[in-house]
Amino acid sequence: MPSESDHPPRRSLRRALVLYVVLVTAAGAGALEAGVRLLGLAPRLTPQYMQAVGDRYLPYKPLPLSVRTSCSEGEFCFEHRHNRLGFRDVDHELAKPSRTFRILGLGDSFTYGRGAAFEDTYLKVLEDRLNARPGDHPQVEIIRAGIPGFFPEPERILLEHYGLPFAPDLVMVAFLPNDLIDTYRGIDALTFSKTGDLTTREAARLGDFAAWLYVHSHVLRILLQAHVSRRVARHTAWIGTVYAPGEAYEDQWRKVEAEYLTMRELAGRVGATLVIVHISDNLPGHLHRGDPAMRLAAWCTEHGIPFIDTLPAMQRAEAAERLYWSKDAHCNAAGYRVIADVLYDELTRRALVP
Repeated sequence: MPSESDHPPRRSLRRALVLYVVLVTAAGAGALEAGVRLLGLAPRLTPQYMQAVGDRYLPYKPLPLSVRTSCSEGEFCFEHRHNRLGFRDVDHELAKPSRTFRILGLGDSFTYGRGAAFEDTYLKVLEDRLNARPGDHPQVEIIRAGIPGFFPEPERILLEHYGLPFAPDLVMVAFLPNDLIDTYRGIDALTFSKTGDLTTREAARLGDFAAWLYVHSHVLRILLQAHVSRRVARHTAWIGTVYAPGEAYEDQWRKVEAEYLTMRELAGRVGATLVIVHISDNLPGHLHRGDPAMRLAAWCTEHGIPFIDTLPAMQRAEAAERLYWSKDAHCNAAGYRVIADVLYDELTRRALVP
């Protein structure tokens, strides 16, 4: 019986068919990629808040002494400068100057000041206002230690290892409703890539090649993002009525409250007062938007911890001007100014700042 080698035309035909299929597939993929790029269907690669690095204690932090411009397409671009500790702040001497009242500000991207120039972040505006008061009072120095993606657990770690050495007189930690979701997902939910970009735990597990494809292929960027989003959703509880007792996030509430009690104990070691500030991360009218503040206010009253709610003032001010970026969802300069005004009024009225 003749073998395949006895029929060169048939063998050549098969090779030609395989080559044809490869070429048609490549051409189709190329056309699809070109069409997706032309129509702008893939999510854009936008500069992140910061270049993140590892740390001995923290899950990550901004690269010390780095500068990065972060943008929200069609809305804003702002420069982020980081000091020697990786905070979006100027450098501070470890030893507190005489006749100085020190405030340590802890929080996430709102405390970091995403969506505003450094001069318009709420902690910088607050510091300027406190120091512009008439009369005899100490110089107020605010150490701005907000880091995007942080929540009570890493904030407590930061206080313990980096905040206490500055001997603050007041520790002011911002609570946002998404702190419960971040607590649910855990301290390893965000990590950083080889390029220093923040990424989710689920995306990091896909590996370096997937990260390369995400950057270089618009079609695969859509598919990879959808895949990662589904995986993230599996590790996030339903957010329907999460702020009421006994609902999906009750365990996370208890963890957050335990972290705040530990923060109070840590602050007490250096004679500092702990203050908790509620900042809403949602637009007006969002379901349950006020519930977290009401629950946290009652808990703070029970434990004798000063509590400041910025939400009522934000709701009143929003009747006259926009306080949040529509796409990015962080505050703009006007929103951060309202937060600073509330803090100024409450801190001085309650004599929490001399």
